[in-house]
Amino acid sequence: MTSLLEQNADLYDYMHGVSDWGKVQKHVSIPTVRMDDVEEIKNIDYLKIDIQGGELEVFRHGLNHLQGC
Repeated sequence: MTSLLEQNADLYDYMHGVSDWGKVQKHVSIPTVRMDDVEEIKNIDYLKIDIQGGELEVFRHGLNHLQGC
């Protein structure tokens, strides 16, 4: 289980077994880039993302590329 977002351990009690294996083992810094800063994106006809709750941040930082979508 990995995520770019901080966990909400209080919710683990509501999911069977997650509290046993949902403990943070380590934090790792990774580089990211705003969607609007990706020069290779020319036109978007279809966009599929699945990033466990971080989708809104992608959309917020991709407004220029998403205007014509």
